[in-house]
Amino acid sequence: MSSFLLRALVTFTGACVLVVEILATRILAPHFGSSLYTLSSVLGVTLGALSIGYYFGGILADKNPSWKTLGILLVLAGVTTLLIWPLSLFVLPSLGPALTGGSGPLIGSILLFLVPCGILGTFSPYAVALEARFTPGHSAGRAAGNIFFWSTLGSIAGSIAAGFTLIPLLGIKLLIACIGIALFGIGALIMLMTMKKGRGIGLLISCLFLAVSALSVAEKSEAVYAADGVYQRIIVQDVALSDHTLRILWQDRNASSGIHLDHDDLAFEYTRPVAAAWTGREGPRRSLVIGAGAFIVPGFIAKALPEAEVDVVDIEPGLEEIATRFFRFEPSPRVHSIIADGRTHVRDSEPYDLIIGDAYQATHAIPPHLTTQEFFTLVKEHLTEDGMFIGNFIGSIDITKQTYLPAAMKTLLSVFPEGRFYGIQNPKTFEVQNVIFIACKTETCIDPCSSAFKRSSDPVLSTLCEREVKVNPADLAMHSLLTDDYAPVEWLSIRE
Repeated sequence: MSSFLLRALVTFTGACVLVVEILATRILAPHFGSSLYTLSSVLGVTLGALSIGYYFGGILADKNPSWKTLGILLVLAGVTTLLIWPLSLFVLPSLGPALTGGSGPLIGSILLFLVPCGILGTFSPYAVALEARFTPGHSAGRAAGNIFFWSTLGSIAGSIAAGFTLIPLLGIKLLIACIGIALFGIGALIMLMTMKKGRGIGLLISCLFLAVSALSVAEKSEAVYAADGVYQRIIVQDVALSDHTLRILWQDRNASSGIHLDHDDLAFEYTRPVAAAWTGREGPRRSLVIGAGAFIVPGFIAKALPEAEVDVVDIEPGLEEIATRFFRFEPSPRVHSIIADGRTHVRDSEPYDLIIGDAYQATHAIPPHLTTQEFFTLVKEHLTEDGMFIGNFIGSIDITKQTYLPAAMKTLLSVFPEGRFYGIQNPKTFEVQNVIFIACKTETCIDPCSSAFKRSSDPVLSTLCEREVKVNPADLAMHSLLTDDYAPVEWLSIRE
């Protein structure tokens, strides 16, 4: 067989490694979040698997390298890759609730990806031996250079293709099946050409059987809708409660939005304090919501303020369509969906009367760059003179522990010293809950103890005064000030 074929195979397997690596982060995210721990675990396990593969591939390469053995390695890589999807459906639902956001992704990565990536790692040193043996005039050094050049080129192509085309086009399950079937099929063909005819045909039949089996494994779910977004696994699920049904939008592990199917009341209490922006004061004309979810908050503002313009920014495309289809969101020319990063949009925008930070719902996947002193300073600079910032945070108000929320409190107060915190569920409990932060650019802000609030028909607004969490900045001295240079939000959040 030709050196050209060998280099083509090396390029393909190099691409497969990177595609599987990127897929690994998407497979783990619904169970452990898309945090720094998940990314570090996937990278560490993949590199560890490749190093093991290089070692044993080198040993195999010294034992009379042949195309037949190369075919066997490809078949094994295909089999173990095909097993990733069914194993993930069996293993991860049990690991997710049982393990923390730190240890969970590491153990999950080892169980699912160590073996297939390790077998793929054996391919490069083995291909070097074949290149040196069967290509006239090639030394070991030149053979190694050629193989690793084409392998790395394949990895580059795989990483770009996975993110820009393959995952959005095919989804996780089908892409894993395609990679596994391709590896298995190529390996089986090589073995067919180097083995007795009967055995080769048997392998091809096995390949078809594995392909059908891998594609037939379905995710057990009672979801109304489930799909892979560009950044997250998106699921719409109906949950039957004692007297009504709740529809929830899941983005990975995060229940980001919800509605009651039986009536129109807001399902999550944390959305109600948004009305503080127009209680006892003129309502905002231009608002920005960072974090779209199911467009509950933008829709709430648009209905309450008929003249208001609302920009909704999120990095995940398609949320407006999901909100319209499943969450009774009514598209309006006054509500503008913007696919962008929240921070870059704030930086490049004109000032807003109201900015709402609703991208902090998850305790396991908080965007670090949206929770730093520099970001909140940027928010303050892009408020109008009487503009307001409202942030929805989740955590425990126990400031005696090194957790995320006290650090966020310290950071927020460093930029908005007159800001106030409100415990939506219970301002006295140390249980994890929604904590709303409300601050204005100027010192004059809302007075939740005023008659305008007390007379409100909304049960949260009328009792917002009693929900205030009293925070003395001096008591937060032990906690970290979150900055672009130092924002260990993953480490802090898993301690909640």
